[in-house]
Amino acid sequence: MPRRCVTGCYRMCGESITVANSEGIEVSRVQKIRIRDGRFMDAQERHVILHGINLVNKSPAEGYLFDTGPELFAALREWGFNVVRFGVIWDGLEPEPGVYDEAYLARLDQHIAWAREAGLLVFLDMHQDLYSVLYSDGAPEWATLTDGAPHVDLGGVWSDAYFTSPAVQVALDNFWSNALAPDGIGLQDHYARMWAHLAQRYAEEPAVIGYDIMNEPFPGSAGVQAQGAMFARAAELLATVAPSLGDSVEALMEQWLTAEGRFAILQHLRDVTLYTQIIDVTESIFAAFEKTQYLPHRPPPPTATSKSRQPAMYARGCSLSDKVMLLLWLVFKLPAVIWMVTAAGCSRHRQIDEGGVG
Repeated sequence: MPRRCVTGCYRMCGESITVANSEGIEVSRVQKIRIRDGRFMDAQERHVILHGINLVNKSPAEGYLFDTGPELFAALREWGFNVVRFGVIWDGLEPEPGVYDEAYLARLDQHIAWAREAGLLVFLDMHQDLYSVLYSDGAPEWATLTDGAPHVDLGGVWSDAYFTSPAVQVALDNFWSNALAPDGIGLQDHYARMWAHLAQRYAEEPAVIGYDIMNEPFPGSAGVQAQGAMFARAAELLATVAPSLGDSVEALMEQWLTAEGRFAILQHLRDVTLYTQIIDVTESIFAAFEKTQYLPHRPPPPTATSKSRQPAMYARGCSLSDKVMLLLWLVFKLPAVIWMVTAAGCSRHRQIDEGGVG
């Protein structure tokens, strides 16, 4: 039985695997990778450089998967890529609480098989933008709890709605607080179970090397708080070097919401010193969110050398990443964890157990 390990999440194995197409004909060789000294290594202990491309379909009308065939993946391999960050959408996977769409998963199976046959590795990415299918893509409607807040979409860039839409902010706050879904189960608990279901499905798939727990997680109202702090500091600093942009937060925000005004502000932010003074005011806000909700420091799950530590102990007070990692551990009984998930403005946590992968 091949040995498995999850990193935040990457599985680590050292064997080479010959793969075959649906007719049983050998078509390529996918070489599993492991992590040593912070580097991806192949079975011959060579440093592996991953050349990747993002592939995600955000359209519910198209079932969140491109209508393509093996030729796309063959072309990607020919163009020099060796890994695909492949988008998975929560709304496509769990359209109803606790109900997983087998038709969607079957199509996902096929795309991963095409990638494998082309000699491509796959890194599964749970994609979201503006949190929900109601505003862009990601969470299903049943998991979008807005408490009646309105969706306000202003600004010249789609992502401005993170800051202008109370609905998006409240939905994210409810997710991070693990508010109860309509079936009485917490939103994060649903999310973690969904990830365990997906990971278990691909536990023995040689092409799948890892899992991106959430694309670009946004901290909800904490992000709005951070934006306010940035604009207050920017208004203070820019008042002396660019008075035409306005001398108040309100005036600066008005400029920011136009293409011309935003470009003018960004020109001044090319000054590294000025930029640093503005962005640094967000550090304590993001750090507090990370510590209390996103990725608080927790001991890793039980290892082969510390069997006395029970999973239940690890589960108490879990964050989202804790819950996902715990369920992945319960699926695979894995000893090592590497946290590789980051949020905008949040620091990176890396805990590496190099003591074995068996």
